[in-house]
Amino acid sequence: MAQRIGCITQPTPDACQARIGGRSLGWFPARRYGGLAGARAAAQARIDTVAAHLPPPRAPRLTPQANNASSPVGGVTRSIKHDRRRGQDAVVYQVYWHDGTRPRNKTFWVGRVDRATPDDEAQAARAAEGFRRAYVTAVHEGTRFDPSPWDNWRGQA
Repeated sequence: MAQRIGCITQPTPDACQARIGGRSLGWFPARRYGGLAGARAAAQARIDTVAAHLPPPRAPRLTPQANNASSPVGGVTRSIKHDRRRGQDAVVYQVYWHDGTRPRNKTFWVGRVDRATPDDEAQAARAAEGFRRAYVTAVHEGTRFDPSPWDNWRGQA
């Protein structure tokens, strides 16, 4: 069975309109087509003509889109941020979390790309992963998550 494409609307009592998606294919006044039934038939013919030249619809994804694999922990992303004010790039770890009313991101800045050491990056990664782990634990336990222990994360080893 063929998939139905397009629709016919009747915004006025004496005319109808052919549409495919948000695109109007034209107006079909009842007076020109000998009544509303003739106008509807002409509108359907126009839809069929245009639909014959459209590409086939896209198939849905069979596999889910891959997650960001920059970190082994879900909800933690390692990326390079550009500071326009200074004209420098910095390595950061961002953690996605939700405070109950809106989504939030906690950013752990490692430092400038040219000056960041592997130890600095490892410390930021541990802090970000610990933040996310604590958040997930709080959600599973049904308690309110408090992000304040990570305000001074560089002082924590």
